[in-house]
Amino acid sequence: MNDDIEWVKAYTELACLLSTFPKEFTEQIPPHAKSAIKSKVDQRYMVKFDDSNPVEGYNFSPKMKDLLAVLKFNCWADDDEKKRLLALFESNDAGTK
Repeated sequence: MNDDIEWVKAYTELACLLSTFPKEFTEQIPPHAKSAIKSKVDQRYMVKFDDSNPVEGYNFSPKMKDLLAVLKFNCWADDDEKKRLLALFESNDAGTK
């Protein structure tokens, strides 16, 4: 799959997932980040969520998971979570080099 198409898919999945989040979470996302996400959404590829299914059951793209991890780090993680995430990011980077 073309890398640009993969990123559009990732941003679309992220936007769909964020639409299910409580307002107190989405309000913590900076306006410029919300605009960037919204500008990359493909309306032809929308993910529908069933409240009876856990989010882990959806086959999200790896790029969407990366985007969500960055949002978690920047918007929702406390200092301890940030340390754990940094260690994870660094180990993932080491594995790709």
